[in-house]
Amino acid sequence: MDNIQHIYLKKLIIVIPWFEELFEDCDMNYYFSCIPNLEQLIIHRTNESKSINESFLKFDWYSLLINTYLPLLSYYTYYFHILKSLRMNSYFTQKILNQIQEYFHHRNRHLNRCRFIIDI
Repeated sequence: MDNIQHIYLKKLIIVIPWFEELFEDCDMNYYFSCIPNLEQLIIHRTNESKSINESFLKFDWYSLLINTYLPLLSYYTYYFHILKSLRMNSYFTQKILNQIQEYFHHRNRHLNRCRFIIDI
């Protein structure tokens, strides 16, 4: 695979229609390395098959990759679409979602504008 730099790309929207494995995002490493001048990143990701649990607290929501490859990024929005299921315990799920949101903002506090939007 050739590493083609897209130096004029300033805004990127990524839609990932599933959330099967939290740690199977090695391709993002490659993609982010190709867009060094990106200023705006919007990601849409859907959780359709799993209940929300503590494993989501181990996912860094690409903050390490952003810090490594996207020095000009100032606007980052992550839409986390959750399809409601019967397996979701509302109090426990809400607690985890609040922790995820806090963690996301903490990890990306250096960005001028970052948002983590939970869509249930």
